[in-house]
Amino acid sequence: MSAIRRNEPCHCGSGRRYKDCHGKLGAAPPPGAQALIDRALAAHQQGRIDEAERGYREALAIEPGHAVPTHYLGLIAWQRGDLAAAERQMRAGIDANAGIPDFHNNLALLHREMRRTDEAIAGFRKALAVDPTWFAAYNNLGLALETAGRWDEAILAYREAIARDARFAAAYQNLARALLTRGDFTSAWPVYRWRLLAQGVAPGAPDAQARPLPASLSLRRFALLSEQGLGDVLFFLRFAPELVRRGARLAFRGDARLHAMLERTGLFPLGLAETAAAAPGLEPLHVGDLPWLLEANDPARFPPPLALVPQAERVARLASVLESRGPAPYIALTWRGGVAAAGPTGTQLKEIDPEMLGEALRGIRATWLSVQRHPRAGEREKLAASLAPAPAGTCSSSCPTRPSGVGSSRPGARRGSPPCACIARIRPATGPPHCAGCARRLLRRQDPDRVDRLALAAHLEMQLHLVGVGRAHLRDLLALAHFLLLLHEELVVVRVSR
Repeated sequence: MSAIRRNEPCHCGSGRRYKDCHGKLGAAPPPGAQALIDRALAAHQQGRIDEAERGYREALAIEPGHAVPTHYLGLIAWQRGDLAAAERQMRAGIDANAGIPDFHNNLALLHREMRRTDEAIAGFRKALAVDPTWFAAYNNLGLALETAGRWDEAILAYREAIARDARFAAAYQNLARALLTRGDFTSAWPVYRWRLLAQGVAPGAPDAQARPLPASLSLRRFALLSEQGLGDVLFFLRFAPELVRRGARLAFRGDARLHAMLERTGLFPLGLAETAAAAPGLEPLHVGDLPWLLEANDPARFPPPLALVPQAERVARLASVLESRGPAPYIALTWRGGVAAAGPTGTQLKEIDPEMLGEALRGIRATWLSVQRHPRAGEREKLAASLAPAPAGTCSSSCPTRPSGVGSSRPGARRGSPPCACIARIRPATGPPHCAGCARRLLRRQDPDRVDRLALAAHLEMQLHLVGVGRAHLRDLLALAHFLLLLHEELVVVRVSR
């Protein structure tokens, strides 16, 4: 590095001239680039983003083009929501030093957030080419392969991660979800037990010596512990009657909003209390472990959902609210589960794009209800726009609802063509929009399983159960949606004109 002239800005980044800062007689020399980078990284890890940014820029003032501060300035841009700047900085960091696997991994995470899945997969593979032992990159690769619908490859990636770190709980949890999605319940349920460590519920790995429950549970007393969201708890509680049938007596520890209805089932004579309440003298069982404990490996033999009966006056009040918002059927939608965080973090967010969800469901006649917790700005509007029928235009002369009469002056209609009496429309992938009468034939030609999978993925109960993609299972869940609405004081209706 060349000598600093006394009237030049000091390299420490203070903004003062060198002679008035570190150039003073007896002053300590300015820190070198590496010392600045170390301080900036520490600040970044502690969430002091502005301080970290200043440190990275000071380091680059000393050593322009240094790969590490260049890359981490990209992460800061990502955390601030400037994805284009983030990508530019991260690519510049890789250009400066392609031998750091984190650089490829973080850029791939960014591409995954930008929904550029193929690039994300390629980026994770580049990270592994640099460091084939990096178990976290295998896990990230698996998540990207899931997004692409390449489930078998995702399962292999998770197994590779576990092979390199036998206590990597997040990879076990992801492997279990992928196996469940593929319908391999026998393999999935034992692995699913690792979720408790992955989520911080349990302090250690599941007991390798533990075994499923015996056929007789006479004199056994259990506290069923809720450790998941309401939808998953309701799904897993369908196995509680089997415990009772085998002779067990039960208590419940979980969300108080469920207590009154669970009490009316008669399954919990030992009482109901909040999740953190003590359960002296009772054996704890986490509800998510019930399928493994009861060896529920055949989904065709899963018990039906609990017959939960909400309070009559609450049903009447909310039924009145629903009727005021639109006609039945009422279908509740969510599109995100988990905890969102800015930038590349270890949290797992399960979501579907609201526009993709709406496009998959467009044409189904319903009053759609958003019960998404903490929606982001504009998401409900995007969902409403994608669910809404296409603007009126011309429809086939064979449409049974097309009236005869004068021409339409509505935008999009050909001059002199009569308007369609149906307001509900769907827009096909190509060609003009169709009215509801014409759309029935179009919908019959679409893949119903694709619609079901997208609908179920966004449903409150579908934190886990992408496995039931049949239309019968969809009907089961949509019936449950009416109950789930009763757990929310405030409903946001996405109204589709008809």
